[in-house]
Amino acid sequence: MGRLVTFGCSLTFGYALPDSWPYRDVYKASNLAWPNVLGSKLNLEVINKGNPGAGQTEIFSNVLDFKFEPGDTVITMWSYFDRLEFYKFLEPSNGLRISQNHSSYRNFVILSDKYKTDIARRNWLIMQHASLYFKEKSMKHISIMALEDKLNHPNTLYKIDVPDIIQDISWNYLDKAMDKVHPGPESHKDMAEQIYNKGFNVVY
Repeated sequence: MGRLVTFGCSLTFGYALPDSWPYRDVYKASNLAWPNVLGSKLNLEVINKGNPGAGQTEIFSNVLDFKFEPGDTVITMWSYFDRLEFYKFLEPSNGLRISQNHSSYRNFVILSDKYKTDIARRNWLIMQHASLYFKEKSMKHISIMALEDKLNHPNTLYKIDVPDIIQDISWNYLDKAMDKVHPGPESHKDMAEQIYNKGFNVVY
């Protein structure tokens, strides 16, 4: 059996789905998230490297640190384009990233809003470099920008495009997860179906 290796943020991790909630107590990627749904459809072992709160820098760092095997199929679902990285800031007590009520997190939010255009442009460069990396490795790779709001598409905001990224897949919030914010199990099934129908005709 081959492997499906996925990278991304909370939308790949399956944040707040029933089998991974509460996040800080369980801390494991959900079996209900789209990677497992898609892996079952493709009959592939799934390794879900999604991490809640991850931005483009962290996602690509996880790619570079991962030990791939011949025959791996890789899917990268990129995060929000104006997300400022704070993944190296961890709470000493548990090793998890800082919580949203932490003063440092509030400072990041302020900085993110002030420099969001610069952050977004940098993130495009990271995504483009990731595409070159997988091509150089001759790996089967699908790169996805799953939009939540097509009216605020980054191409419209920042006038930068990367051709090897699937950009016409979007989250249809058919239901909500346990936190009432993230997509629920049915939404993840829908996402897996979209990726299957669209992505596996465009494997790089």
